[in-house]
Amino acid sequence: MKHSFSILSSIILLNCSNAFAETITVSGNVSGTWSADTVLVVGDVRVPVDSTLTIEPGVEVVFRGYYKLIVNGWLSAEGTENDLILFTAADTSHAWHGIRFIDAPDNSHLSYCVIQYGHAEGATDDKHGGGIYCLNSNPVISWCTIQCNSTQDFPEGFGGGVYCDNSSPSISDCIICKNSSTKGGGLYFIDNSHATIIRCIIAENTIPYY
Repeated sequence: MKHSFSILSSIILLNCSNAFAETITVSGNVSGTWSADTVLVVGDVRVPVDSTLTIEPGVEVVFRGYYKLIVNGWLSAEGTENDLILFTAADTSHAWHGIRFIDAPDNSHLSYCVIQYGHAEGATDDKHGGGIYCLNSNPVISWCTIQCNSTQDFPEGFGGGVYCDNSSPSISDCIICKNSSTKGGGLYFIDNSHATIIRCIIAENTIPYY
């Protein structure tokens, strides 16, 4: 009887867990709060000027194609040590186009996030910044893991993990590893970029050997 009760309890707990799991699908302009367990991105998404997107701890943001998260407003993605926020590709062999801060105001925050399997390719600046791209933007990035991101080889893309153009992000207590690019496998800064980097582990990033 005790065994039967134990099995029944397990089934009830499993069903309750599945009942509370939630998935949403997004594309286009976004704002407000993402609190679902999984957010499936099925097209480029943009946080417009004067808008804020908040992503709650534990959310998995999964890109189902070569799409990007463009931030022209504010992004607040603040996980916790035990409840990370994940940005990743549904198919890791095809990647997504990373988080791209473009002319964004100050005070966007990424903390306790994992940003992985981003890839930058294309014309002009689309080829830079596999994981995070900053143009005229100063996000605050802390306690994040930025890994396994890349840029195209030709024409040369720079900044496999993080790329900054005229930007001064604050990057602290992060792990930036296993990213690749033709220049700046982990990070690349140009044109009056003055990043503050504190207590970070930057390792195993690669550039091609010619």
